[in-house]
Amino acid sequence: VSIVGGMAAVSHAGRMGGCYRFDRDTGVPVQLRARLLRRGTIPNGLRTWLPALGLGLAVIALALSASCDGKEKVENVRGIVVEVVGRNLLEVETLQVRSQDGKTWTFTTDGPLPFTASHLREHQLFGQTVLVFFIKRDGRLVAVDVAD
Repeated sequence: VSIVGGMAAVSHAGRMGGCYRFDRDTGVPVQLRARLLRRGTIPNGLRTWLPALGLGLAVIALALSASCDGKEKVENVRGIVVEVVGRNLLEVETLQVRSQDGKTWTFTTDGPLPFTASHLREHQLFGQTVLVFFIKRDGRLVAVDVAD
C-alpha cells in the first residue's frame, strides 16, 4: 500500500482493491466507510452528539444517585463564585456562590468535586457563573456536583 495525497494504491487484489481516498475526518477509506454506513452502523450526524448525550445522562445519574437513601432531594443553584476554600490540592472545603437574586449560598463538601479549588477561583476571577448541585444534610448545604 502506498499513500500519496490522500489516495491509497493497493498492490494486491482484495475486497476493496484499486485506488481509493481516505476520509479526512475519520481516516477510514471512503469505500469502506460507505459500506459501514449502509450496514446500519451509527450515522455520522449521530456520532457528533452521542458523546454529549452520554455525558449529560451521566451528570443526571450522578446527581440522582448522590442521595443513598432517596430522602435527600438534589437541588441546584447558578451564580458567581464569591469565595473558595480548598481542603487540599484536589478538594474544596467550602464554596460560596451569589445567585442572580443576590442571595449568597454557602456549601460544604463531603468529597471531591469535578473542579479543583483553583479552577473555581478562575471562575471567581473572571466573574463566570457555575451551577452547583447540592443536598440539604443536617442543616447544611452539601455540594455534590458543580458544572460550568
